[in-house]
Amino acid sequence: MEKASNRFAEFDLIRALAIVSVVITHAGFSALRDRTILFVSIDTLQLFCVPAFLILSGFFLTNKLENQNNPTLVLKKRLSKIIPPYLFWSVALYILNNLGDLKKFDLIVLIRDILTGSVVPPYYFIVVIIQCYGWWWLLVKLNFLEPRKFLGLGLIIQTIFTILFYLTALKYISIPLPLMERWIFSWILPFSTGLFLGSSYNRIQPVLERRKMLILGATILFFIASVCEYSDPKSFA
Repeated sequence: MEKASNRFAEFDLIRALAIVSVVITHAGFSALRDRTILFVSIDTLQLFCVPAFLILSGFFLTNKLENQNNPTLVLKKRLSKIIPPYLFWSVALYILNNLGDLKKFDLIVLIRDILTGSVVPPYYFIVVIIQCYGWWWLLVKLNFLEPRKFLGLGLIIQTIFTILFYLTALKYISIPLPLMERWIFSWILPFSTGLFLGSSYNRIQPVLERRKMLILGATILFFIASVCEYSDPKSFA
């Protein structure tokens, strides 16, 4: 696809699909007891939203070269738009959730839930994106800006953490699964992919255009594999 003005049509499409997957998430398909292939397929689509938004975030951080000139200022601007409303709504919702029994109010639990994005389930994404911005800032400060290097590092970390995830899910080791999805390590590959694409998109875009059918086919295969996994009633997911 071609770039129009300062926008990328392909990334606008990804953003639109991610928004649709968020709607699917809040539609509550995962709560249906009848786990037919149709409902599992629709529910699996919601898994697209977090990786997509992380790819977009990484892309626009590195696609604007001026961001690397003052990463601290960029980080402050981004966090100033995220953290204040996050803190306000986390505290407000925690109070509302415990309004019927004020004895349950626990400051330590509130702080823990804020740090882990656990006040309400969707808030884990806020914690993840904050970690991702911090990861980008660290890479810039360490001058670790070679696209292939930080993509490779992200792949290595993601692979190790995915192995740990499945070992935990299969009960070979003991790590709280809900906590694992709140760590950057569970999502570092899509964010690193966005960083990689943003820093070298002019060179990569023609290659992606030529191989778009191959990429589409691989995406469909991964989607089918996910549906098969999540359609199993004994699945740990």
